[in-house]
Order: sequence, then structure tokens, then C-alpha cells
Amino acid sequence: MKKAAVVTGASSGIGLAISRMLVKNGYEVFGIARDFSKVHKEEQFNMIECDIKDTEKITQILKKIMSENELYILINNAGMSESTPLSAYTEELYDKVIDLNVKGVFTCSKVAADYMEKQHSGVIINA
Repeated sequence: MKKAAVVTGASSGIGLAISRMLVKNGYEVFGIARDFSKVHKEEQFNMIECDIKDTEKITQILKKIMSENELYILINNAGMSESTPLSAYTEELYDKVIDLNVKGVFTCSKVAADYMEKQHSGVIINA
């Protein structure tokens, strides 16, 4: 069984580059993102479409990955930033940013940490 890595925000930019690097280093990579439509299907990692703001769904996905693999790395890369002036910020926009950048990272980290503690190894990186 290969060591597994999970990368959120894996459909572009840093997350895609990290996923590719982990594959080259022998990991079974599970990339998670809302949309992989712009990613070449030839990529050598598992592409799982999920919005990490969906706490129930991301928890189920992570638990399934961990039931079939030895999870050694979680990279919380998914996130968003807004250049909206504070005076134009709405509560809805604020909730969206917090749900992704804070709650999504917390949920992924909590599920992975519980597993990693039991196996006495693992790394969580917040990118």
C-alpha cells in the first residue's frame, strides 16, 4: 500500500503543482477541488470533486480515503481571498470566506489528525 497524500485546492496553481510533485515522489495522491474541468485527465492523481465547505461530504470522502490508504500528508491549500472593500463586504460573502478558509481547513485537519494520531505519524500543512 502506497503512502497517501490529500491536497485540497488541487485543480490549479499551487495545489496542482503540489499534487504533481507528490506523485513524482511516490505518493498516492488524492486531489480535492470543486471543479477539475480545466485539468488534463492524464494527471497521475485521483481527482475528487468536492467543496470543502460541505462538512458532511468532505468528512465522508476523507474517511473513505483513510479506510483504504495510509494517509501521511494533508495539505490544506484550498482557499479564497476577496479584494472587496470592507464597506462593500456582505455577511454572505464573509460567511463564504470563513466557511472555506477556516471551517473547511478545521474539518479536514480534524478528520486527518484523528487518523494520524492512531497511526502515530502524519503531517498537516496549511498552505
